[in-house]
Amino acid sequence: MTIPPPQPLPLMKLHKIKVQPFEVTLHVGFVKDPSKALIEIEGRYKWMTKNSTYEKNIAGLHLYHPDYSNKALILLKPSSDIRTVVHEAFHCVVAICETHGVPLTTDNDETGAYMIDYIVGRILRLQKKVNEEETVRIVEDVLGIRGKEEGGYTVQ
Repeated sequence: MTIPPPQPLPLMKLHKIKVQPFEVTLHVGFVKDPSKALIEIEGRYKWMTKNSTYEKNIAGLHLYHPDYSNKALILLKPSSDIRTVVHEAFHCVVAICETHGVPLTTDNDETGAYMIDYIVGRILRLQKKVNEEETVRIVEDVLGIRGKEEGGYTVQ
């Protein structure tokens, strides 16, 4: 039995968001299938996936590993609604705060509230931009014209 050669990884555009006050870089990606995308990038991002758990068939996911407390990842479907964005942002904020010694409590929830507000606002703006760019790309493909690529960076 021969083992098939590994398939090239699909290109995924990740966007960076600096999360204060802890100097965490949150990488946000919009993909059709977040759980499949995670499996495909697992070998390239061991800092994110080491000892991490995740579920299949999910609308979005976040990864944050305490050993790499300055990096986080959120993957969402381009069509994710605000509830999913807030849900993943909340998980991310709780993990970041706890890792940095600031667990969220009723006496100490303002930091988390501001972080969630900031992250959700940035993700929603990115999501709108990504969806608009996709619409333009589809129209350009149909019309046979090309546009220029902007924003984020490409992971190969």
